Amino acid sequence: MGGRVSLFAALARSWREPGRYDWLIQLVEANGYGRLTRYGVAMACVAIGAWPILLAVSPERVPDTATRIVTVICGVLALLFGCCWLVGWPTRRQSTFIVVVLNTGIAICCIAYTLAGRPVTGTLAFAVTASYVACVHTLPQLVALLTLASAINIVGIVTVGMAGDPASGLADGLLRLASVTVVPMTIRTLVDLLGEAAVVSDIDPLTGLANRRGLTRAVRQLAGTVPADGPSQVCATMIDIDDFKSINDTRGHAAGDRVLVDLADTLRAVSPDDSVIARIGGEEFAIVAFCDAGGAVRVAQDLREALRAEPAGFTASFGVATITLPPQAAVDSIRLTERLLDVADHAMYLAKRAGGDRIEVADARQ
Repeated sequence: MGGRVSLFAALARSWREPGRYDWLIQLVEANGYGRLTRYGVAMACVAIGAWPILLAVSPERVPDTATRIVTVICGVLALLFGCCWLVGWPTRRQSTFIVVVLNTGIAICCIAYTLAGRPVTGTLAFAVTASYVACVHTLPQLVALLTLASAINIVGIVTVGMAGDPASGLADGLLRLASVTVVPMTIRTLVDLLGEAAVVSDIDPLTGLANRRGLTRAVRQLAGTVPADGPSQVCATMIDIDDFKSINDTRGHAAGDRVLVDLADTLRAVSPDDSVIARIGGEEFAIVAFCDAGGAVRVAQDLREALRAEPAGFTASFGVATITLPPQAAVDSIRLTERLLDVADHAMYLAKRAGGDRIEVADARQ
């Protein structure tokens, strides 16, 4: 019973997931596989598009001319969609639109050849598109696609069986049905597991904030929102609890952990909604956001006042660093994050040497 509850809970959670399209694109791009992945998707579209076009000129083509024209149009659309990935990544909405149109075309071609009594080899195309949907789109979209593909496969099994060869139709149809359903669902399960593991590896378990790795990944996403028509300033604020060692030594590590959690909660409450908050390590925290130095200092001042009002009774030192990004410049998020944190960390230590509970500002010009 416990296993069943866990399974249903996992399915319900996966059903509500918004999809991992943007996350997976950033992952493959960051690891140098972006172009290879795009070309692979493009080649899959080319293969799907070539299928109805080649069949239209083969002896196995459907006899009706109008149907052949419709299937060729579906093939041409698939070829055009392949060009989208050769040029660059489509947006999530564009990808969803392509998936819907592409699978509608596959369904039309399969139904046309099934009604004409021809082998429905094109049902294997559903395995390709379903695998793609399993990786980057939502579970409801995948289930809808698998339902369509399964229905067409079952129609093919029945059609071949009624033609006088039920054993052959069942053997071939079941293999196609397994290819269309089992493979994409297995891929979906693996992507969900890898995605959850990646998310967990980016989160500090005590505070629930991003860790240093998660901060770098989040800054990469944030950099993608930089407007291309003008320079942008990005600010990092380093926060270090003053005399944290004495809190651990005099009140115990459990009290020290509570202080860290309290600070994390305060950071969430005071920081702008579009900022990235992380626990860098120990008692050090960071905020990264696109704003000017004045905006970062105002946030730091709000944090100082909020901490003074905390019943835990601790203060922190703040170091603010800013970088101005030139317009239309490619952003190396790893180098940007490290540079900002390094300069902000230096400013924060200046604040600590000056007695703590203060803000120091530095310019991290590249």
